Amino acid sequence: NGMHEYWLIKYDDGNWYSAPISDILAKQKDERRLILALRKISGNSIEASYQYRGSAVILNLYCKLPVIEESYICTYCWPLRYALDRLDYVVPFKMWEQISYKLENELGITLKEKV
Repeated sequence: NGMHEYWLIKYDDGNWYSAPISDILAKQKDERRLILALRKISGNSIEASYQYRGSAVILNLYCKLPVIEESYICTYCWPLRYALDRLDYVVPFKMWEQISYKLENELGITLKEKV
């Protein structure tokens, strides 16, 4: 029916161009992946902060992640505030290298340490 929840829209030389994001990508929340990639390309990456606390790292995300990465983090980390918290996590120190790699290199999120 031509009704899509998410679209990519571009204005160039007086013309508008649009492309719908498929429903399959939307179900996996991959529009989030596209937004993160476009922000990285334009030099305006999303930031996340972290702080070392004993044998864990407190991770504060400022946007939700695509389903695949969110599932990965939910498997190996604990929500900080409540059971369904998807923005703040307690990351075991042994998993921090893998988690930070995924965030920085696979999603283009800039990590900043809180002091």
